[in-house]
Amino acid sequence: MKSPDAIAVKASERHLQQVVTILLINALDAMPFGGRLDVTASVSRGTATVAITDTGVGIDPASLKGLFEPFATGRAEHGGTGLGLNVARWIMHKHGGDVAISSDGIGKGTTVTVTLQTA
Repeated sequence: MKSPDAIAVKASERHLQQVVTILLINALDAMPFGGRLDVTASVSRGTATVAITDTGVGIDPASLKGLFEPFATGRAEHGGTGLGLNVARWIMHKHGGDVAISSDGIGKGTTVTVTLQTA
């Protein structure tokens, strides 16, 4: 599917940049030996969706639910604080949107999906 050329959403530019930065850094960190990072966008029924998919280390399905909790991190030994996803979700909720994570397991990459209302 081809992404739209432009999508207008109801959000603070500064906060949206913060969320995208958090998610892109996480995706890149999940691919320490390289990989593929895809970003796609779509609009449907007044909702804009952006999906960030990496071919990185993946996440154990049992761990997915707790990733948005404060201080939940899979990389504490590398300086991760475990606050990024918590902050990203908080920002998205304040803007009437959401952020979700899915992974088919270890070694199978991860997709983070952000949704917002269109302007």
